[in-house]
Amino acid sequence: MTGRPPATSSSTCPETGVCSVTLAVRAIADDFGLPPDTPAKLMAATTRHLAQHADPADAVMAAAAELGVDPAAAVKLAALAG
Repeated sequence: MTGRPPATSSSTCPETGVCSVTLAVRAIADDFGLPPDTPAKLMAATTRHLAQHADPADAVMAAAAELGVDPAAAVKLAALAG
């Protein structure tokens, strides 16, 4: 035992046990079969939708619908953006 927390996934946490948001975003996109540029497009679209929605979650869902992104993927990606 090294005293480090165990890595939760080899694709999102390196051997050091320190997880990277960038690696996590890539892993989520890969898990949902999304092109690598989708997370950035989703965040840009969400920003555009914020003015029309009182709840940021609604803006995320509107952006997901606009881009044809699975809502589950959109929520996971949005959580990492904060």
